[in-house]
Amino acid sequence: MKFTPTENQKLLASGIHLAAFTKYFIPFGNILIPAILWAINKDNDFIDAQGRNAVNFQLSIFVYTLIIGLFSVLGILLFADNIFLFLQQLDSNNFNFSPTNFLNFTSFGVFIFIVLSVFTLLVFFEIYAVIKAAIFATRGETYTYPFCISFISSSTTNKPISKPILK
Repeated sequence: MKFTPTENQKLLASGIHLAAFTKYFIPFGNILIPAILWAINKDNDFIDAQGRNAVNFQLSIFVYTLIIGLFSVLGILLFADNIFLFLQQLDSNNFNFSPTNFLNFTSFGVFIFIVLSVFTLLVFFEIYAVIKAAIFATRGETYTYPFCISFISSSTTNKPISKPILK
């Protein structure tokens, strides 16, 4: 017997993945909204797997964002003396840029460029992965998010995904 999720279950699973984009309108909406939708509908095994997967990925993205933020703070503290020296030299030269002023600021500028690049890549990766997971869910398939930390593990083993289709 083959188990296939219904069209409504596929649509709901896709919505759970796409609910991650609510973070652009609601603080922590990328975690809260999928978690609420999942919790309400977790009695279905397909929705349970999709919801757990979506929430785990959003928690992972949150952790990765915190790590990037921590590196940013550490970098700012590391380069603080260069920043103050740069600002002091600008002030003493009536805000005229010179090669000497610029060299003091270069290491900090490179660091900021790297941090912003990594953060931008993370944002684009999240958008790509969420859309791909939603597409898989509309097909009735499970997408395994790359680099996803399993915060919420499955409590079930070898259970069917949905109701059987009778022929």
